[in-house]
Amino acid sequence: MLVRQLSETACVEGQTWGSRDGGVWVRGGCRGEFAAADWGGRSPGYGRTVVCESVEQRLNRCNWDPRWGRPALIDQLSQDSCREGRSWGYDGREIWVDRGCRGRFGAR
Repeated sequence: MLVRQLSETACVEGQTWGSRDGGVWVRGGCRGEFAAADWGGRSPGYGRTVVCESVEQRLNRCNWDPRWGRPALIDQLSQDSCREGRSWGYDGREIWVDRGCRGRFGAR
């Protein structure tokens, strides 16, 4: 899974990155930090996800239960880049997205 996008170019699973035979492949300028998708049940939020979307490039906020732990980007669902601190973030109670980012978030 994509944990954090490092490139300006969008990292879209199946298009600019994917996994095969226990490894990760990237192309088209995608750079990111990747981790195994098995959360291991360590977080109270294990298995819970939230989809949050910036509509028309505008800021949006989505509820996140802080008891689940800190959210991480699991899947980028938009062509627009989802970069933590730039187009998405977490303020302790809500996930915020901006600049066209649409993603599925899960507990770290």
